[in-house]
This record gives sequence, C-alpha cells and structure tokens, in this order.
Amino acid sequence: MNLDKKNSFKNKYLKKIILLFCYAIVVSVLVRYFWNIDWQKLFDIEVDMKILCSAVFFMLVIKFFYPTIWVFILKEFGQKINNYWELNFVYAKAWLGRYVPGKIAWIGGKIFFGSQQGLDVKILTFGSLLESIIQVTANLALGLFVISINDKGVLGPSLTFFSFASLILLLISISPPFFNRVVNISYKFLKKKDIDDKYKFRFGTLLKTCVMFLFVSIFLGVPFTLICKSVSPAFDIISNFFFIVGVSSLAGSIGILAVFAPSGLGVREGVLAVFFSALFPKEIVLVILILMRLVVTVVDLFFFLISKGILVIIKKRSISENLLHE
Repeated sequence: MNLDKKNSFKNKYLKKIILLFCYAIVVSVLVRYFWNIDWQKLFDIEVDMKILCSAVFFMLVIKFFYPTIWVFILKEFGQKINNYWELNFVYAKAWLGRYVPGKIAWIGGKIFFGSQQGLDVKILTFGSLLESIIQVTANLALGLFVISINDKGVLGPSLTFFSFASLILLLISISPPFFNRVVNISYKFLKKKDIDDKYKFRFGTLLKTCVMFLFVSIFLGVPFTLICKSVSPAFDIISNFFFIVGVSSLAGSIGILAVFAPSGLGVREGVLAVFFSALFPKEIVLVILILMRLVVTVVDLFFFLISKGILVIIKKRSISENLLHE
C-alpha cells in the first residue's frame, strides 16, 4: 500500500514537471519571437481596434470547433466520452504544444493528457495523429485549390512543387487502406498479433473529418480578412475573401509541415508575405503579419484560459449539486 502511494506521489509530480517544462518552452519561444519585433512600426500605423477586436472574437469562437472534431474522430473509433469539457481542455493544453519545435508535443499532448482521463491509448494515438494529418491535408488542399484559380501572379514554382508534393504524401498517408496496413504491421511487430478491427480507420470518418476542417478553414477567413481591414480601410473584404482563405490555409499548412518551426513561426509569415505583397504595400504587409501572429497567439492563450475556466465552473457546479442532493 505504501509503495502504491509512493508511486502515485511520484507520478503526480512527474506530470506537473512535464507540464511546467512544456509551458516554459512555449513561453520562451513566444518571448524570443515578439522581443525582436519593431513595435514602433506597428504603433505608427493606425489600427481600427473595433475591427481588430471583432477578429479576435471570431477566431476564438472558431478555435472551439477543433476539439469537437478531435472528439468526433475518437468516437468514430468507438471511444466512449463521459466529459466533453475535460477533453476540450486536454485539446487546449495540447494546442499550445504547437509552439514547441518538432510538433510532437501537439500530438503527444493529446495522447498524454487524454490518457489521464482514462481514454484508450491506442484510440488516442490513432485519433490524435489522424486529426493532425487530416487538418494539415484539408488546409493544404483548400489553399492549393483557391490559389490555383487565382494566385495574383505570385505562386512560385518551388512553393508549388513543395505544396503539391506534400499534399500527395499526406493524401497517401491518410488513405484508410494504407493507414490501416501501416498500423497493423507496426502493431504486429510490437505485439505479435493483428490489431482489433475496431481500431481500423474508415473512409466515412475521413470524408466527414475533411469536410469539417474545410468549413473551419473557410470560416477562419473572416478573422483574417478583418485583421487586414483593421489596418487597411480600403481593403475590399468581399472580393478578396477567398484569396485570403486560400493564402491563410496554404501558409498554415506549410507552417505545420515546417516541423522544427514552433507553430510555423517565420515560415507561415514568409508565405503570407509573398501573397499579401500583391494586395498591400510592404509597410502594411509587415503590420498585418505582426497583428496576425499577435492575434493568433492571444487567441491560443484565451482558448486555454477559457477552457480551463469552463472546466472549473462545471466542477464547482457538480460539487454544489452533489452537496444539495446529500
């Protein structure tokens, strides 16, 4: 009994140490990025704060759709969900892992924190991996489709080749026959037996998940166009909406594919700068890129804090109801 308590004590503090270590990396990456920004250039250009705040609000609302898609995939694998908001907070914590170079923390965080909620580790592993890959694939496909219709003359051959080559590889990797075969071979190598059929990935799940991510990516065009409008009052949202959707989707997916760039820092901005130069002067592009990164980071932190707040409120309400029943 004493040994069990000792192990439980060690595990409890090990989890806290891992969590604090991840947070420390995220903070250090963000501080290093924003420290080198020329803030004076940002302050010299007038920004419509009402429109900018609207962009923050819309992006924050959209952010809460991501854990819903992840939970949907887990359910498709047969995982029973007892507390959605626990998993919403798990996703919010793991989402900050995108700022850790290597992107492993983004996927691993969902698996690690989700396992603490008693979820099947195999389902968490397959579901979290697929959720991340399908998200990147859907964004890349949407971005390439929109930009191929109208790239405003700025889509270079090297970027085109990298994007289409990445898309082909991603499509192959999430193809259910290929994915299931790779998983089964890996499982058989480790466990000396075939994996259970309930862990098989299905075309129906792939199709539904892709559609959900495509809708989310299109809706993300709203806050991104609002950020552009807040800096450039003459910017026409209606005529440029789908161009911004395509550019932001393409840049976001390439940023994630740049494995060692924390949350795509620098890579994402580089792609956006190339395309935005067709719409805005260089000075305006610089301000838009800084604001976009700032808004995305602030929204990610709000997403984490609000998710935690919702969970605390639900737990307090649950405790109060139990006391009343007693």
